[in-house]
Amino acid sequence: MNEITTVGVDLAKEVIVVCAADAQGRRRYFKQLSFQGFAEWAVNLPRCTFGMEACSTAHHWGRFLSAHGHTPKLMAAEFVAPFRKSQGAKNDRNDAQAILIAVRQPDMRFVSIKSVDQQAMLAWHRTRSGYQVERTALLNRTRGLLAEFGIWIGRSTAVLLRQLPQLREDPRLPEHFRPIPSSTLEHLKCLAQCIAEFVGRAGQIKEIAAAPIARTRLKSPLAVDSGDSKLDCPSTGIRIILGQSDSWG
Repeated sequence: MNEITTVGVDLAKEVIVVCAADAQGRRRYFKQLSFQGFAEWAVNLPRCTFGMEACSTAHHWGRFLSAHGHTPKLMAAEFVAPFRKSQGAKNDRNDAQAILIAVRQPDMRFVSIKSVDQQAMLAWHRTRSGYQVERTALLNRTRGLLAEFGIWIGRSTAVLLRQLPQLREDPRLPEHFRPIPSSTLEHLKCLAQCIAEFVGRAGQIKEIAAAPIARTRLKSPLAVDSGDSKLDCPSTGIRIILGQSDSWG
């Protein structure tokens, strides 16, 4: 009767804390494990249900546990929070116990575990988004720095990109500031190359998105984006940076 049937797992970067319970839901023990230690412990455990929040590494562990005969179940963090006994004392043990209680609820909603292909597809999307966010932040920062010297080029990205080479010799800028537009332009070229590489692989990603395994209720943003014409050609700003637009001058 003391056999472990359900485990609540609190995932973290360095340490994984588990709370194990029997078939009646009675807590049997807590364990604090390393990444490797958790894998070895889980492999040697009789088949049981593992509850985890759908956070970083959760899908990896979901696939790992499934491959070893267990039943992993992922839950959104907001659905686990109400089961934490002390809202003011948030720690790994309390979190693991809250996950254990939550995963046993008959009406709990679970998150589908992503396949390796789906995970790779999302990685491409997030990487592309990160490059785009970085590029936008760099352009906005450059506008702000230039404005401090009375140079306002406007909100047009294309115009700013065309002006950057000329700003290296602009007499309104102090001598020790002038290397900044050059450095900015080089950084933008690197980002543009990264975004263009993503666009070049869009066809491969479309093939993954079209596979039956990707047609789930929880579609990745990339599965939706892959049908967007914006993925088929770089934006005007990227083409200007790469020297592929007639508007470069």
